[in-house]
Amino acid sequence: MAASCMCQMFGRYHLQIRVRTCVRAAGRADGELVLDCEGSNLTLRMAGSPTPILERTLDRGIHTAEQLDTFRTPDNLQFAMALPKAKPGQHWQRLFAGDSVGARCLQPPCVITESEGDVMLEFELPFWIEEGDVDVQITETSLTVAVRNELDFQRTYWRNSEEEERSADYHVIDVAESLWSLDEDTDLRGRRCQQLMVSLVRPAPTSEEVMWKKGKRMDNRARERPGHPGQPGVRFFVEDEDEFALEDLLQAMCMRAAGSCWVPAKPWQRDITSHYARTAAELGPAANRHLQMLCRHEEAHVQTEPKANTTDKI
Repeated sequence: MAASCMCQMFGRYHLQIRVRTCVRAAGRADGELVLDCEGSNLTLRMAGSPTPILERTLDRGIHTAEQLDTFRTPDNLQFAMALPKAKPGQHWQRLFAGDSVGARCLQPPCVITESEGDVMLEFELPFWIEEGDVDVQITETSLTVAVRNELDFQRTYWRNSEEEERSADYHVIDVAESLWSLDEDTDLRGRRCQQLMVSLVRPAPTSEEVMWKKGKRMDNRARERPGHPGQPGVRFFVEDEDEFALEDLLQAMCMRAAGSCWVPAKPWQRDITSHYARTAAELGPAANRHLQMLCRHEEAHVQTEPKANTTDKI
């Protein structure tokens, strides 16, 4: 039984009290899901099964005395829950203990821009950060960005296993040409900040790509998605890839609860940028369908609740 999860952690900028996460498993129509949450330990399993689908330790505490909101899709493949934070308004940098900052979060802690020549990452940092506070490690397989008392960002590059087997000289990036810089800047509110830029330079096309692919790189942007013909492309970092298509349900839940949500551009959407959606029309088609399903589910739940006796006493 496979499982994966994504999250949207409210509370970074506004006072919110929920962490949202979606989990998809190889579901069964006749099975029931059992959710156990003791302290910071979270376990999700099928009823009658000793093997958990998900068993992790939350990075922060939740309010276990408050009722948890849960939802499951009709095909029993996607399960969603809203966990109330123990400290409302507290910013969570990660959902699970031991994970990198922003792992599997709808909105990553940086802006990532891909082009034919490189992958650019932009981190907005406090104005007092100096170059000596920053440690950037760019290797053949991964990127680590550590900022003293502020950030611990770790990501793994997607690799083309087929090209890697064919060519002993396969590289995802050119480490020697990749670089980073720290510069003074101002944020959207006009306040001083530091802007950390990391440029991961793509290598020149291989001889096979020049000969057989007309010089087109067979990188993450050209990867065919299983079950999605005509939609090539996966995210550059493995940790950011939405392998089980959880983003759309998560966006619908956030829109339903908060009236807005972050919409990351899909890897195959070359002409669309990530943005905040404040209306249903600004969501993608799949997220809109999930939103309509959530509304119908909520309406059906309200209709089945026992009505209070409103007869006036004489």
